[in-house]
Amino acid sequence: ARLLDQVETAQEDIERIIELGTFVAHVRARPSKTQDELVDRELGGRLVSQLLRLAVCMAAVMNKTSVDEEVMRRVMKIGMDTSRGRTLDLITYMHSRAEQGAEVTDMAAKLMEDQPKTRILLNFLGRIKVVETFYYQVNKSLKGRKRWRLTRKMNELYESVMGDK
Repeated sequence: ARLLDQVETAQEDIERIIELGTFVAHVRARPSKTQDELVDRELGGRLVSQLLRLAVCMAAVMNKTSVDEEVMRRVMKIGMDTSRGRTLDLITYMHSRAEQGAEVTDMAAKLMEDQPKTRILLNFLGRIKVVETFYYQVNKSLKGRKRWRLTRKMNELYESVMGDK
């Protein structure tokens, strides 16, 4: 406990941990298999406090007086390791297609699952403000097609947390 009090954490690192915790909370969210009416996700604040404590403890164990880039790299890796799965794959795919978005058929193929299952996940992610729908028009003579994209906030979080990964 005395060592933990001696570890300093810069405001910049705290902000990075807040972004990581918020991102991970959204990515780990899953639609309920038993309750259609409940739209719920893990609280980002709980993850932030856990990740912040992890950073301070890791710095102390590594005999450091502050949370440095090496500690932050490890905390980021641990946070992201808990987020692997189809939601992160879907978000990553949608981020790569930010301007034109993606149709359900494309995303189902990317996830190697059927369209109804992908649609359930997309609708859930829409309710927790991770994705949104829009109509993409290839040219002016054709009617736009419904596509999905990340919300502006989620796109910003993705870029901040994932960087050039």
